[in-house]
Amino acid sequence: MGIRRFFHRRREDADLARELEAHIAHQVDENISAGMPADQARRQAYLKLGSPQQVRERVWRWNSVQFFEHLMQDLRYALRTMRQKPGFAAVVCHPHPLFGGTLHNKVVYQAAKALDSRGGAVLRFNFRGTGQSEGKHDHGQGERGDVRVAVDFLASSFSQTPLVVAGFSFGCWVGLRVGCEDARVKRLIGIGAPVNDSDFTYLEKCSKAKLFVQGSNDEFGNVKKLTELTNGLPGEKKLVVVDGVDHFFKGKIEELGKAISEWMEGWPARD
Repeated sequence: MGIRRFFHRRREDADLARELEAHIAHQVDENISAGMPADQARRQAYLKLGSPQQVRERVWRWNSVQFFEHLMQDLRYALRTMRQKPGFAAVVCHPHPLFGGTLHNKVVYQAAKALDSRGGAVLRFNFRGTGQSEGKHDHGQGERGDVRVAVDFLASSFSQTPLVVAGFSFGCWVGLRVGCEDARVKRLIGIGAPVNDSDFTYLEKCSKAKLFVQGSNDEFGNVKKLTELTNGLPGEKKLVVVDGVDHFFKGKIEELGKAISEWMEGWPARD
């Protein structure tokens, strides 16, 4: 799978619309949770984020660097522009593509936002066969190769910079395995780890620092089972349980961001 085709040349209008919908819907949900009526919640979301057209124009300016011939050049330019000297670089992997998972997922966006707030250069991408990415779903095998490509890209773009691999659900299962195997990756973040029916025994030999964030009512990752797994892992590890939420952290997604932000505070240490 060619790297230039793996990272699609520019987001199509449909992708932009999905990104906007996810961000605005998340803000509307938060406003409603705070007690606003639905109409007011949507108006306030537009006031905070801008009208759909304004936001779309900002995304176009960011993602459509039209004078480059290839997207690889576009992406390097965007990342250098975003942060010249990041403290770390991170890749965030999305949930299961056969069940609607894409890089535009709200949980993935929130994780990326939290990592960005701590001074990192953050990359989201679509697994093979998802969105505009080439190929077809490979049940985790080929997707590990996709994560390796993303890690290689970050390592080449930000040399001598520590790397972080984060993943939500399916992306957690796939991404953390790659992160454990790659010496350039120093920290791992597992979100909504689907421990009920996925094999995470590979973590038993991984001594890298790990953060797990899980909803107390996660239907795919029983908290008791994840606690037992986490307690038996080597190295630094932390489990944060967000009370009263399901797999998607509905209604408390900001607590996911807070957990990541707090864990990443002060890392890596600067001279």
